[in-house]
Amino acid sequence: MSQPDTNTNATCAKCGTEIQPGVKFCPNCGRAANQAPSKAAAAAKQYAVALKDIALRLWAKAGSYKHGKALVVAGVCVVVLFLCVPKVLPGLAGPKGTAIPRGEPYETILEKIAPAFEKLSQDDQEMLDWWLRCNTVTVRQVNQARGSQRSSGTGAQVGASVGGLFGALVGGLGDAYAEGKRMEAAQSIEEKLANGVPRGMTIGKAIAEQKKYEEKQRLEALDEEKLTAKLKAENEATIEAMRQAVTVKLLSKKKVTEHGSWGSKTDYLVTNLALQNNIAKDVSGIVGTLAIVDQFGKTIVDILSTRMDSQNVIKNSEIIKAGATAEFLIRQEMNSSGRITNGKSGDDDANRFLSLLDDQFKLAWEPMMVIFADGSKLIRKTDSDISREVNNTVTREGHTLMEIGLTHKYSYETQEYYKKQYADRRAAIEEMRQALPVRLLSKNFNRRNLWWGNWQGDLVTNFAFQNNSGKDITGVKGNIRFEDQFGKNILPDDGDWRYHDGDNSWDYRQYVSGIRVLIEKTIRVGAVVELSHKGSGYLESFASMKDFQFKVIWEPKTVVFADGTKIDAPPEPDSNWVSRVYGDTKH
Repeated sequence: MSQPDTNTNATCAKCGTEIQPGVKFCPNCGRAANQAPSKAAAAAKQYAVALKDIALRLWAKAGSYKHGKALVVAGVCVVVLFLCVPKVLPGLAGPKGTAIPRGEPYETILEKIAPAFEKLSQDDQEMLDWWLRCNTVTVRQVNQARGSQRSSGTGAQVGASVGGLFGALVGGLGDAYAEGKRMEAAQSIEEKLANGVPRGMTIGKAIAEQKKYEEKQRLEALDEEKLTAKLKAENEATIEAMRQAVTVKLLSKKKVTEHGSWGSKTDYLVTNLALQNNIAKDVSGIVGTLAIVDQFGKTIVDILSTRMDSQNVIKNSEIIKAGATAEFLIRQEMNSSGRITNGKSGDDDANRFLSLLDDQFKLAWEPMMVIFADGSKLIRKTDSDISREVNNTVTREGHTLMEIGLTHKYSYETQEYYKKQYADRRAAIEEMRQALPVRLLSKNFNRRNLWWGNWQGDLVTNFAFQNNSGKDITGVKGNIRFEDQFGKNILPDDGDWRYHDGDNSWDYRQYVSGIRVLIEKTIRVGAVVELSHKGSGYLESFASMKDFQFKVIWEPKTVVFADGTKIDAPPEPDSNWVSRVYGDTKH
């Protein structure tokens, strides 16, 4: 009897690689050398042997067949492979090789792949679950789409309540609209049900896709955090530059009482401030907050607010020269308990502030904006400004975070349309401003006495329009408004708009909408046309403002040329969208 060959090396039960004596694991796939093959692997091996045997038999026969029959034999081999591979591969690949069923709702898919799902690690289960939730629909959504919870006839009910032929029309239109929206939603659900899971998608592929997506999200979030940190650091540097540029000192504080008619009296907190310009550039405007803080860190009184239209904002009547100091007097009405009237908090205590010694409090000065005479600015960004800049910079799949965040109200197509409309409008307005610039020649405020001591004010403004277009102009339409040096509209003030007896009945809309410009005469190339406007109820203080304290904003709508061509400003985009995306309310 012959003895078995003990020198024959073992082979891996999984991949067939030869394993040297004493080696415990396959050098190719890592499988344990003494591990018995699994039932799935054994079945796969049987399929492979059977497939090989069939292929060899058919190939031997193919030599005696004609060419056409040989092709049939090859086709049979392909069919056999197609039938066998789906049964073999899952056994070889484990639970991740399980195919995900198509055309089924989320709950049904989980039920069908439950045996493979249970063999996954907890992390892989979470990844697969998220992938399925994002790419499939639920049973409830399918039922709703197919009309199990359909609600019809609502329009007819509304129409019946209205009555008559008009009511029937309203009801019909309402039902038609509701049916159209329902069909649109149902079509979207059915489309996702049929095509949400791609062909050939396996559990392993789905997990890999979800991991790749989440890693991309993590890296994009990191980019977002880096940009936010960068903008915040730049903002802090700007704030520190403003603190160094302008410093504030309290010169004096006192309480002033003014007596009125019938024995009435009003108390005021009057603070005298000195602002020091510490840099080599002239300053034309300053905005910031100034609070009085006690030695325990509690705010006693807010002297200056950040509201641009507040009376407690420093608006220079003179430019502060480099190295110079300017004094400002702040008057704040206070009640008997020391609370500042119209203050931003109810904790003001002006009486306590007046009683404190200089070493018992300090000034908390936070500049918001410093404007220089050369037109440059230092501006403190708010958290909203930084967030808007980040959202308009960071992109996801070709769309900014701002665009993605607004999709609940505006589709991507609508936002692209608005973006183009906004840019086209800006370009058209700028082209018209270059073609026909305007400058303010003069402004005067005239008072007209009415009755019983009341008066009405008229602001007379004169403008000059110059044709720089290179073509004769025959018609112009537009608006002119005014902004202060902080970029805010010069809005009406109660003291200048109403009668002395307190009747607040003037029409504010005339000023807020700006001065309407309508020119219907030929303006030759290079020629200048003057336009005078008289309006009642305007700010008396505006007439006394110096040139550096305001600017003229020319907003042309249409310019018509003598050759028949014209420039039109496109209509304004949706105001809510513009303010969210650009922070611009003057569009």
